[in-house]
Amino acid sequence: MTALRLALLELRRFRGRPLRCVVLGLVVAVPILVGGLALWSQWDPYGSTERIPVALVDRDTGAVVEGRHIDAGAELAGQLQAGDAFDWHPVTETEAIRGVTEGDYAFAVVVPADFSRALAGSERPHVTVRRDDSNGYLSGVIADTAALDLRQQIDTAVYVTAAKAAVGDLTRLDTGVEQAAHAAGDLTDDARNTADQADRLHTGLTDLELAAQRLSEDVADLRGDIRPAESTLAGRWPAIQSDSRAAAELTDGFAGRLSDIHGLLCDGDTGDACRDLDAAVADARAIDDGVTTLDEDIQSLSPGGGGVTDGRIDDLVAESQRLTGDTAAARTGAERLAEATDDFASESGGLADTLTGTARSLPAMDPARNAAIADLLGSPVDVRNVNAHPADVYGRGMAPLWFGIALWLFATAGYLVLRSCNPRALAGRTRTATIALAGWLPSLPLAVAAVAILYAAAGLGLGLDAVDPVATVAVALSGAAVFTAVGQLLRLVWGGMGGVAMLVLLTVQVPASGGAYPIQTSPAFFQALHPLMPMTYLVDALRITVTGGEPRRLWQAVLVLAVFGVAALLASTLVTAYRRRWTVARLHPVTLP
Repeated sequence: MTALRLALLELRRFRGRPLRCVVLGLVVAVPILVGGLALWSQWDPYGSTERIPVALVDRDTGAVVEGRHIDAGAELAGQLQAGDAFDWHPVTETEAIRGVTEGDYAFAVVVPADFSRALAGSERPHVTVRRDDSNGYLSGVIADTAALDLRQQIDTAVYVTAAKAAVGDLTRLDTGVEQAAHAAGDLTDDARNTADQADRLHTGLTDLELAAQRLSEDVADLRGDIRPAESTLAGRWPAIQSDSRAAAELTDGFAGRLSDIHGLLCDGDTGDACRDLDAAVADARAIDDGVTTLDEDIQSLSPGGGGVTDGRIDDLVAESQRLTGDTAAARTGAERLAEATDDFASESGGLADTLTGTARSLPAMDPARNAAIADLLGSPVDVRNVNAHPADVYGRGMAPLWFGIALWLFATAGYLVLRSCNPRALAGRTRTATIALAGWLPSLPLAVAAVAILYAAAGLGLGLDAVDPVATVAVALSGAAVFTAVGQLLRLVWGGMGGVAMLVLLTVQVPASGGAYPIQTSPAFFQALHPLMPMTYLVDALRITVTGGEPRRLWQAVLVLAVFGVAALLASTLVTAYRRRWTVARLHPVTLP
């Protein structure tokens, strides 16, 4: 008879008997009842701390610093209540002590009466955290875990209170800095507009310089040809007078605009750029005066009336040459002005950005805002953690261990219902290896059902979100197969006591597997057992399939699990062979009176 047929005969024992089917269903449900419920209850305890009631006692009486009253205790209490770390309950110290003793509060935070005075003086302020481990040790562990946030809130309250003592009303300071940032932004816009206008002025003066050069050349030519071309000059003179008038108006407008720019940007400033601008204004005024005088002379001349003389022409040539030189100097000054206004615009933009950042980083009068930025104020240095394969929540990190515990208990319960071997085949001529294998095979379909239910509950119900779901299910099935092989072996060796032996092994394997804490933190006894326990390798393999990791480690763990399974089946074969030896004691067992 084949091993598969013997296995089917074992399962057929439960057919047609509802109570036995119910028992078989309970065996399949053991993993979900153990692992599923445990993971559900512990999936994300640190993500639900806002439901933990905590007493908050503020006994601070405040202090007076340089005529200003400060209350650091009230600032801290406001920040803690504005946050969502715990469910804070402001109470008296008597109520807090009673509540912690009776279990109404997980712990209590007490701000002493001299908190502000210690802050204002040379002492180091302190806050007392009262707790009672009779309410649950892990409540205190969670309180210790949240101590970092509590310390940051305390540090922020100290900073805010110290700032109030130093500068008074932080609201006015914050508002003033914000207004200064807006004003710096407006100044930046004005400076950029002025820089654009200076660029346009530089372009206009360049054109004026070219026109002045042409005018000077025309006047020089006019002096050489004045007498033979007097009639021609008389015809061109109105155009020359018009150009002269335009040049006078341009220089006058330039000088006025340059003076306005100087007044806007350099009121009381003695910097290098402003000194250059002041010199440019003086040059522009001198140019304007010269061009205006020249224009008046040109307007007063009348070549058709014989008013033009050689001396007057000489004066006109000199004035036109001076106009050319002055406009060149003005153009150079305008170029320097454009560069200076560009630099000023850049610097004022940087000032606006700095003031805006300062306004955002200042502590505020609003406790909720200070609670939100407590991490920044309490920890000016940011420590960035890089996790190659993060578990994210407590339950996801503990799932490999709970999977192992659930599947071990499944194997234990399975062989309380299933027989480790077929007694009729044991007495017949069936091969020993076939009998041993047939005793193990009926547990496999039950294992498939149990793993499917467990993973569905963890994956769909709790959000396990395994990196490799298929590999996770495959590894869990491998672990269940190995554990049932061990359960069959112990049942063959000790009979009904095999279940007790499985429970004893479970109590040893949980701490020895390193599934909860690093194995290096365990006593030497468990460290020695660590590589000898099959659950160690199931936990290691599931960690990699759930959160990710080195594939080489996964295959190593699966290979060692397979070695445990094969060794258990071989040992079961040897035990089965031994049990085929019939003795008088087995044929006639001793009965107690």
